[in-house]
Amino acid sequence: MRVDVLAVEREDEDGPRWAVMSTALGRARLRVHPRCASPALGAQSIELDVDERLELGGNAQRTDERSPRWTQHDDAIEWIGSVEEVEDEGLVYLRLAPDCLVTIEAAPDAFVAGEWLHLALRARSVTVCAFGV
Repeated sequence: MRVDVLAVEREDEDGPRWAVMSTALGRARLRVHPRCASPALGAQSIELDVDERLELGGNAQRTDERSPRWTQHDDAIEWIGSVEEVEDEGLVYLRLAPDCLVTIEAAPDAFVAGEWLHLALRARSVTVCAFGV
């Protein structure tokens, strides 16, 4: 996903790093993955990593909405996207934007390609890294 990194913040010297960015879907503040260097400021491609397993009826709901969305509150991130593919092992490929496909672990046979999902994820479970790092 192409983003414009506006700032990199740290709550304290030993705390996690956070990247504040502008995306095609809106503004976001995500934790920088611990294995990654702080992203540079400006336009770049990023990778998103989700450390949550999708559970239908829990952090994932089917929705009739057909417009991708990314909303962020203090401790939660909400995404609406379409399921592009589901692997036999349960990996779900969720399309958030033309240039953003997120792979998320899920229970096998819980989701099907073509359906739209509303995800409510813990903000700390989504991390960002510069593309290819």
